[in-house]
Amino acid sequence: MRRKKIAYADYAWLRADHPDNLVIITGLITFKGKLDYERFKALVEELTCRFPRFRQRLAPSLIPSARPYWENDLDFDLESHLERVVL
Repeated sequence: MRRKKIAYADYAWLRADHPDNLVIITGLITFKGKLDYERFKALVEELTCRFPRFRQRLAPSLIPSARPYWENDLDFDLESHLERVVL
């Protein structure tokens, strides 16, 4: 896939993100009973990773202050995007 500039709306979100104004998108899923983590991870991979955007990262533009690009993350690891918390 060729590099593609991020959309203007996404760029606005990115530029709004600062240490005193965190722009974070978080998901929370609750389950009844015991959760099989490996099964859950497989489900997340099946539902999200089939879309190329979820396996990409931002790459800076060669022009300062220009919109960055989406590029394939060759070192993508789903595990680094999941946080397991037992309550």
